[in-house]
Amino acid sequence: MKGSQENNKEYIRSTCRLCYNGCGILVEMKNGEPFRVKGDPIHPVSKGALCKKGLASLEYLSSGYRLTQPLIRVGSKKNPQWKEIQWDSALELIAERFADTKKRYGAESIQVIKGGAKGISDVLLKKFADALETPNYTSMASICFVPGEMASRFTYGYYAVPDFDHPPRCIIVWGCNPESSAISIYNDINKAAKKGAKLIVIDPLKSRLAQKADLWLKPRPGTDLHLALAIAHVIIREKLYDRNFVDRWTTGFEQLEKHVRAYTPEKAANITWVDRDKIIEAARLYATNKPGCIQWGNGLETNLNSFQTCRAIAMLRAISGNLAVPGGELRWAQPRTENVFPNPFHHAQANTGDENHERLIYERHQKSLSRNDNLAPFARYVTPPRVVKSVIRKDPYPIRSAFIQGSNILCSYPNSRETFEALKMLEFVVVTDMFMTPTAMMADVVLPAASYLEFDSIEAPCHLP
Repeated sequence: MKGSQENNKEYIRSTCRLCYNGCGILVEMKNGEPFRVKGDPIHPVSKGALCKKGLASLEYLSSGYRLTQPLIRVGSKKNPQWKEIQWDSALELIAERFADTKKRYGAESIQVIKGGAKGISDVLLKKFADALETPNYTSMASICFVPGEMASRFTYGYYAVPDFDHPPRCIIVWGCNPESSAISIYNDINKAAKKGAKLIVIDPLKSRLAQKADLWLKPRPGTDLHLALAIAHVIIREKLYDRNFVDRWTTGFEQLEKHVRAYTPEKAANITWVDRDKIIEAARLYATNKPGCIQWGNGLETNLNSFQTCRAIAMLRAISGNLAVPGGELRWAQPRTENVFPNPFHHAQANTGDENHERLIYERHQKSLSRNDNLAPFARYVTPPRVVKSVIRKDPYPIRSAFIQGSNILCSYPNSRETFEALKMLEFVVVTDMFMTPTAMMADVVLPAASYLEFDSIEAPCHLP
């Protein structure tokens, strides 16, 4: 953070971390205390924009419902009562119980569950799991960001993000509503549209962007893969692809051409419920208005075939020649913070070149709950449904204890009834959160968490080239 003066007011410059967009904020100080939060106009990503959630940051910070002291449950989980204890006592109790679980059942019987705390706290949680020697680290990665990121890397080696500033001549907004989830991107799209960019929105719901769009496709939920392949079919059949780029930079185009022959607009229309003429129009609009870019979102990642759907869309970027061009898709460059922020989900980043280290990672992964779940080889996490099954059905073995950070799994995991039963069956549960959530009510020990305004971190917005 860095202090500044503006109109005789004192501000501290920071970054909002209530989501992964990393919008810049100015915290106005009054009598040494935070008084108001607003967007930072010189921030390179958000340019002064801040959503309602970010504007309400101080409500989180100063809420009377916040947890401020470690709590230990007294009585049963059915009718819990809580007693305040000191931090040292709470940490000693947690250490003793996890050590006992590890001694009696093995390290793999301890489950570490990550929510959306974001930033350095997530990284430290992974290091905590490593220190416990448990291979069972759970994340929502399988339905949030990682399918798109890894599909991009497998297709063209890096994560690509739209260049709205050039601006593009065509924008596809696919599976997201940036007005609600990424206000700075929403503003960038509107600015580009005012400069003449064609706008295609692919969303089952009619968002405000869909109302403004030159073309709105309303696919049946879960059919985006068929739609993407049908668009590729039209682009290739009508020879609208970038031949120079394809000849110089791609391999396997002939196989792709053969593969998409079966995905005609007529066939896709029956599956996706999108009119064939609109599919053809979308393909032509995107391929003939260059440069173009695709802003995608989590809507693509919360369905079956999420990885392959994102792969198909990544191929559209490639064959249209919109990679690495102004107004197209630029390479997302992560700051050199790998040693500080190692990514636990990517096999490539787990590879250190140290054979002993690699063998240790492999051996631990062989004990993971999800080792037989047919996850991609780069995945080093356990899926949420597998955790619940492990506790209730002892499949493939039972989890006995859990450490849950920034995750209200009773409300966010699939099948809340089974999740509730699993929480009741665990022998020892620790939850760290800002508030007494329904999940925290099922814990044996609850630790208060800091808000993003209360600790230092290094932030890297996920959509800044």
